[in-house]
Amino acid sequence: MSVDYADKKFWDARYSQGPSHVLGIFDWFPSNADKQDPLLTALQEADVSKAGRVLDIGCGNSSLCEKLVQAGYSRVVGVDYSEPAINMMRERERARRAAKERRGEA
Repeated sequence: MSVDYADKKFWDARYSQGPSHVLGIFDWFPSNADKQDPLLTALQEADVSKAGRVLDIGCGNSSLCEKLVQAGYSRVVGVDYSEPAINMMRERERARRAAKERRGEA
């Protein structure tokens, strides 16, 4: 059975199966413990300013936006046409901010 990654219905169904901590995070270019995300590496090698805008088109529930913010990029936006994916990302961001507040970093 082939998967049509261009089909919005596929992504809506996939991201409706549960939250990130249950479903897992999907990264097209996964990094491992020894290496950082290859897209983050590419931005750094291209000398993209951390004050510049970074747009992650088709972000799904990827961790790239979070990795970019952790690396110091201040203007990061992720967009996707799957509403369940965006809701999942919003929930992760709310949880991240709440954890920061509990640690007194906000």
